[in-house]
Amino acid sequence: MIVHGKEFETYISYESIIERTKQIADRINLDYADKTPLFLGVLNGVFIEGDCITC
Repeated sequence: MIVHGKEFETYISYESIIERTKQIADRINLDYADKTPLFLGVLNGVFIEGDCITC
């Protein structure tokens, strides 16, 4: 892949990221089944997309 004239190669595959994200979501759902967690991003430009329940 070339971005702004610089060539990059994939380090972590899309499929690996999706699989690990699902594993983390499953663990969060298990650990917080009867609770309501609050996720707070405290970095400039933090963006969290999605709903762990539907992962």
